[in-house]
Amino acid sequence: MLTRNFDGDCANAFERERLSWIDVVEITVDITANLSDYLITGDAYKYHPPDGYSNEYYYFENHQKINTTYDDATVNADDKGIFVIHQKDIYSEQNNILCKVADGQWDWENPFWTDECYNLDLPAYR
Repeated sequence: MLTRNFDGDCANAFERERLSWIDVVEITVDITANLSDYLITGDAYKYHPPDGYSNEYYYFENHQKINTTYDDATVNADDKGIFVIHQKDIYSEQNNILCKVADGQWDWENPFWTDECYNLDLPAYR
């Protein structure tokens, strides 16, 4: 089986804006915004938190994997939806860009426990 590293072949909204390829629309808390597929339209939004750093933004991209060649930020074909990128300060030699994940944001159920993994009693989540 061939194992491949997936770094994503598509520049995200922060990178495109930094390179002056696009102007990302800044939104406020009082707006409702429609967000088309990022790779097809290039649509993205950014939000500056009121109590955030002067160079801090959240970028929002809608990835529906319509373009299967370049929309490969993850190896799972079912990973579709809004990608949130948290940018703090200007990118330099440090990693100031983080992809926010939905960990802890799910309505998890614990239907049973199992000891099939290293004979440890672990919860099985759904």
